[in-house]
Amino acid sequence: MKKTLSINLGGRPFVIDEDAYGLLDDYLRQIERRQAGSAETADIERRMADLFAETGAAIIDSPAVRNAIARIGTPNLSGTPENEPPVSECRPKRLYRSRTDRVIGGVCGGLAEYFGIDSTVFRLLFLILLFFGGGFLLYAIFWIIMPQRPVSFTYRRDGTA
Repeated sequence: MKKTLSINLGGRPFVIDEDAYGLLDDYLRQIERRQAGSAETADIERRMADLFAETGAAIIDSPAVRNAIARIGTPNLSGTPENEPPVSECRPKRLYRSRTDRVIGGVCGGLAEYFGIDSTVFRLLFLILLFFGGGFLLYAIFWIIMPQRPVSFTYRRDGTA
């Protein structure tokens, strides 16, 4: 036997069991914290009410709340929606010579930033190519054709600004 509660969600009355109410309350509090009281919170409540009304159930239970949360999406505490890529992924990926990870011209550091691996790998690769021919020429060509990273685009090794 479970307790039931009468709630008003998005301007509609619902009967919800105690466990489902706990899930719903936690979810809405997370949304509220993330949105800081914006009008979007009311929109989410109305959408939840629409989803609960679609079920046609007399009492809203935990699976119905989990289903509604799955359809709307969980709040991402980082401040960006989960289905939206981070800002760094929105920029087109460009190949630049590095300003921070450089020994001679920043070519190996730039390649490492572009591919997301350690610059030592590229340094060793160019060193091996130097002994087998072509390494110096290839490095020089990269040095000439790769532009230096603009100051506004300087990143740390972990890829963040």
